[in-house]
Amino acid sequence: MGVDMSQFRMVTRKRFGTTPLKILSVARLVEKKGILYGLEAIELLAREGIDCEYAIIGDGPLRPELEAQVKRLKLEARVHFVGWQDSGSVRRQLKDADIFLAPSIKTESGDEEGIPVVLMEAMASRVPVVTTPTGGIRELVEEGKTGFLAEEKNARSLADKLKYLWDTPLAAEMVASSGRAVIEEQYSIETLNQVLIKLFTAVVYERRTT
Repeated sequence: MGVDMSQFRMVTRKRFGTTPLKILSVARLVEKKGILYGLEAIELLAREGIDCEYAIIGDGPLRPELEAQVKRLKLEARVHFVGWQDSGSVRRQLKDADIFLAPSIKTESGDEEGIPVVLMEAMASRVPVVTTPTGGIRELVEEGKTGFLAEEKNARSLADKLKYLWDTPLAAEMVASSGRAVIEEQYSIETLNQVLIKLFTAVVYERRTT
C-alpha cells in the first residue's frame, strides 16, 4: 500500500496558528478508530478556550453513539459528521485542515490498525498528524519528527498534543514537512512499484541461472 504522490503535488501552506483550529479525521466509525476519545479531546480544548472545529469524514455502525456523545459533551457547534466522501473530496478537505487526528486504539478483541492509508495521505498533504502508537502506526510516525503520538485511549494526552501544535506553529510546520518527506521517500506508490519490479526481476534472473 502506498500513496500516489501525483495527487498531492499542489500542497497549500496550512494556516498554522490561526482560528478556528481545523481538525480532521477520516475513518470508518468503528471502535478501533478511537473517535470517541477524539471527541473527548475536542471537549477539553473547547473548555480551555481554544476555538476549534472537528470534521469527521466517514460512516459506520458507531455513528449514532458518537452523535449522542457530541450532544452529551455539548459540541454540536464544533463537531461535524460529514459522512462518506470520495477521494477527491477527502483531498480537498485535507488541504483545508490544520491537523489530522487519528486517535486509533487496540480493542478488547485485539483488533487494531495496520498503517492507515489515509494517515499517509494526510502526511503527503503536509498536514501535521496526531495519532497513537497502536498497530502499524508506530512504524510510520516518529514522535516529534514526522508527527505526534498520544497515549492510546487517553483524551487528555490527545488534547495536549493538539494544544502543543496550536501553541507552537513552527513545530507544526516542521513535522508537516518531515512527514511529507517520509511519504515521498518510503511510501510513494512509484517507489514501492520500483521495489516490486526489482524483486520480480531478481526472481526471474535467479530461475534462469539455476
